[in-house]
Amino acid sequence: MSSDYKDFSTVKSLKMRNKNWYYYESEEEILLPYNIEDFLLLNPHFVQISSYDIINMCYAENYILNGTNGFMIVADIKFGVTRRYISKVKFLLKEFLNQKYGNSIGLSPKSSWLSKTVHNSEILTTINVENIKYIERKGVTSIIHYNDGKVRNFYESLKYFEQILSSFSYMVRIRRNCIVNLKHTAQYQVNSAKKIAEIKIESETFSISRRRLSTFKRRRKVI
Repeated sequence: MSSDYKDFSTVKSLKMRNKNWYYYESEEEILLPYNIEDFLLLNPHFVQISSYDIINMCYAENYILNGTNGFMIVADIKFGVTRRYISKVKFLLKEFLNQKYGNSIGLSPKSSWLSKTVHNSEILTTINVENIKYIERKGVTSIIHYNDGKVRNFYESLKYFEQILSSFSYMVRIRRNCIVNLKHTAQYQVNSAKKIAEIKIESETFSISRRRLSTFKRRRKVI
């Protein structure tokens, strides 16, 4: 093994093609010049998740791992974890997180640990709360819609956003898959007898679930 072994700390993933492993720097594909077993031994923050993919756990943003399959999100890219590698990935990921944050990190099947890798204050700075119209959950993605028409995708749950936005009284969760900014609501209608309601944000209409209606009405009065 060469004494000038490369520092791979900025490499996010490797991919196998034609029985060779490649990594990427500045969008350039580069052949890995080392034996893959030696590489993984010297770079324990990398883990093989399939026959064709190796990811850098330092850049993992979210994951779901169950008994037969799963996925990991690395730098906004979704990588599938195949059944053969599930047990090893779970073990190595837990070891990695425990070393990084202490022995308090568990691996529940749908847990998310972005809030541990990026401080909430940093997230709040980057998402520009005042200009959010609403946040909706679709599949594994939370989509932030802004008043200028732009959108941003995150792999954190809506519950996560509800928690970090709890100090912003105008950000209200109105149903299982939606948080709205009350400052951008044009109008709303409430049928108290049926306990149903709808609000409008520009041309879009959103229903409010019964269990969240009282919270919505209370928050709406103080905005």
